[in-house]
Amino acid sequence: MAVSDSLPVLVWITPEECEKGVLLFGQNNALVELESGQVIHGNNSDRVFIELQNMISLDNVELTKSKYKVRLKPNLVISQPYTARVGQFIEDVFPPSTSGFYGRLQAGKEDATYFVHQIEDSDRFFLSITDPFSRRIYETHIIQSYEAEALSLVEDIKIRARLYTESIVEEKSRDEILSILDTPSPSWNDLTKIIKDVSIPNLQLGTTMRDTLSLIVPSSFPEEIREDLMAFLAYVVRSKIPKEDPLTYSFKFSSTPIVESLLNGHLMYLMDKTDWPPYVKLMTLAARGQLEAPKRAVSDTIMSSPWLLFSQKCMELRPSWLHIALNSAKNLNKSGRVVLGLPTTRSAAKNSRKSWRKRYAEISHGLRIRGQIGSSSLGLVELVYLGAAYRWSHRHMKFIARLGGAGENSPHLQVMILPSSAAERLKRTFPSILKVFWSARTSNLDAFDEKSGQWIVPIDSIVSSLENKSSMKKLKNKFSMKGVPKVYPLSKEEAKVADLVSEGVESLYLEIPDFLNNWGLSKKKIHTTLTNMINRKVMKLVYEVSDARLVSLAIIIQGRNETIASLTYELLRSTPTSYARLDEAGENAVILSRLPEESVYDIASQLASRGLEHDVNIRCMRPTTFRRYTSNLYQRLLKDDGTWDDDVSAFLSQARSKRKQLSKSNA
Repeated sequence: MAVSDSLPVLVWITPEECEKGVLLFGQNNALVELESGQVIHGNNSDRVFIELQNMISLDNVELTKSKYKVRLKPNLVISQPYTARVGQFIEDVFPPSTSGFYGRLQAGKEDATYFVHQIEDSDRFFLSITDPFSRRIYETHIIQSYEAEALSLVEDIKIRARLYTESIVEEKSRDEILSILDTPSPSWNDLTKIIKDVSIPNLQLGTTMRDTLSLIVPSSFPEEIREDLMAFLAYVVRSKIPKEDPLTYSFKFSSTPIVESLLNGHLMYLMDKTDWPPYVKLMTLAARGQLEAPKRAVSDTIMSSPWLLFSQKCMELRPSWLHIALNSAKNLNKSGRVVLGLPTTRSAAKNSRKSWRKRYAEISHGLRIRGQIGSSSLGLVELVYLGAAYRWSHRHMKFIARLGGAGENSPHLQVMILPSSAAERLKRTFPSILKVFWSARTSNLDAFDEKSGQWIVPIDSIVSSLENKSSMKKLKNKFSMKGVPKVYPLSKEEAKVADLVSEGVESLYLEIPDFLNNWGLSKKKIHTTLTNMINRKVMKLVYEVSDARLVSLAIIIQGRNETIASLTYELLRSTPTSYARLDEAGENAVILSRLPEESVYDIASQLASRGLEHDVNIRCMRPTTFRRYTSNLYQRLLKDDGTWDDDVSAFLSQARSKRKQLSKSNA
């Protein structure tokens, strides 16, 4: 792979004055060094332009075919993943990226620095990808405007992961966690508790935990995994109900995910005073390829990794405390209060074993606060685009999901939010785009049956709703917020709070000062802002929990409006979670539902076949990838003058792209 530390350029200090020099990249700045020795920093030189002489590709450094005059001051400097490994990478975007650079971004593990510069008198940009430490330049390209805008956006999962990692409370390092293996060996009596009826050849007590447990954990597992599992068994041997607050305990083993997951489950057995699973037997069966697969469908990666299969099986067997977290969420919803934190307080957990268990259940099942905002009340419009093209993220994108299996032509569901003037421009260019006239989201916590520990979804009622008629009026009366203002002018502070809660934030993080500080908010400011927005009917607060057993289903419907309204009503009323979006005529709908996996096939197959009997075309597809961009959505769209950004050129330019064929690096 060709790598260089600099590029030769002509430096236009003024429109008339030009000197030779080289382009270099610092950690967060581009600069040029002139032949005279003078160094010009891009961040302080808005009027300095450079004329590129060379470009760096994956293979070599080559002369530019065209002369590009580029503004030295970068438009964007951002850290994104990258792999310097040369090869072909699948891209989850279309049109394909310039020379396949986006595939290397998506395949990357280590971070690189991406510099984007404006080209004079052009809507294209100059991209440089550099090593943040050595300052080496990996590759440079002339890219399209939609590629430049996509680079400026960071997925929610990455933003939140960084904030969550920076907010971890008293995490033990891996070395600290493994230090238990250097403590004295367990007794025969202690060993019997974890081995149970498994026969271990040549088992004998060693001096330390490591000496003894190394004979028990399968030797076929990778050494680092063996250490983690030995540590887990050691903690089981020494296990006691923790004295620290559940919030502190929940972060304790975060540096070793397998140990953390297994110990979280083990703690539930201790608290419930019930027998724990035969851990050694399960991991031995997994090593032999004889462990029964989990009931819930799991990825090929888990099925091909015995230690992950063991961990997944332990998760399946653990007690369910979901009903405890659900009851907390239900009580919060009934109260109508703004509660920024876990409803079971730190002091309550300290004084009562029952409250400790309750607070821990709220943490384990992701109790979160969510603020629902109607787009129309902010003067915004939602659009839904379904197709295989135009997948590059852009400033107005809320999320994009691939439906079905991987492939160049897989349909993608994209939801964007924008002012009405911009929405009309896109609608004229793409008549097939769905303009959302009405939307509603429901979370039906009562659909969970505590006795069976399952979500109860009335499949027959959902399917038979196709035989009934309903109307948009009935949907509005049942599911719309009342008294919503026509247009509410959102402030910058309100935009920040809305971004925090609009897709839900786990309540435990609202108790961590570092998390709030990193978001640039205080708990008092959040409370005041939310209360004001609720009182003005701009936002509705709901409290929810997470259940990993639920899976997503996208239901796309076209046909008679009274039939669509009836099906929409039933899905919103009876599923654990559904989000429906309908057009003005009510003849097109897109509904995203979260359902128990065992009910998805029945619903999908029956709706598709029965819909045709009632002049309704229904497609049901499973979202297989999901990219969300809502953590700063309102902040990035709200301009300083209080109006909404209506520049949709990045989306429109995707449609104008002439590069219909995949690049060689993305074949």
